[in-house]
Amino acid sequence: MSNIPAASTFELNGDTLYASRSIDPNIEGDGSVGAILGGDPNSSTSVTDTTFNGMWQAILAYGYSGSLSVTDSTFENLVPLNMDEAFVLASGLPWTPPPGTSTETFAPEGLLSMNPGSDGGQTGTGMFSVKGSTFTGYDGDGVIAEAGEGYVNRPGGVDGAVIENNTFDLGVASDTLTGTTQPIVIDADQGSTTTSVLISGNSVTTNGIGAEAIALTTASDLPARVRSHGDH
Repeated sequence: MSNIPAASTFELNGDTLYASRSIDPNIEGDGSVGAILGGDPNSSTSVTDTTFNGMWQAILAYGYSGSLSVTDSTFENLVPLNMDEAFVLASGLPWTPPPGTSTETFAPEGLLSMNPGSDGGQTGTGMFSVKGSTFTGYDGDGVIAEAGEGYVNRPGGVDGAVIENNTFDLGVASDTLTGTTQPIVIDADQGSTTTSVLISGNSVTTNGIGAEAIALTTASDLPARVRSHGDH
């Protein structure tokens, strides 16, 4: 599901989105995604009491500038994406595999919101919120809020994001593009803004070398204002 029409409201409530090797024998090579979102600032998406199981990315919001609310949902048993060099080169991804590499691994991601500036930017308190949800049973990232993708060179924003009262019980994986995975990632570069972000009341368990609860990355000349309290 993608390309939500202007000023539309989209809801997932009490649903289960499921992928598995029995359905797709090549699931780890296909890059299965539960929901792909794209829409204008007047669009609204809410995901409530919904389970995402077995895909590579559960929710991908790319250049989506409407509001996005995820509440009381479960992200579980996600799988990595393994792509050989020929596939990567043919895909048009803005990345070149290291010489002599046969397969590259992209770790699973629960929720990835990418806002590359002119394509949108979720700004304002409550525009991007993840509350009361569970991320468990896989080695990978939980919630990633990213603005100003490094390979696009356009500023964006993840201002006012709220990540609150969630449970993260994840293993650590090595990812080709991002390095070590993390439960919560706030990433701003290319002149993007990351202000008034609230990360509160989350239960975070990570297992593996290089594990961290929260990863914050900003451009060297960009101040970030992120409030984190009650997380353990």
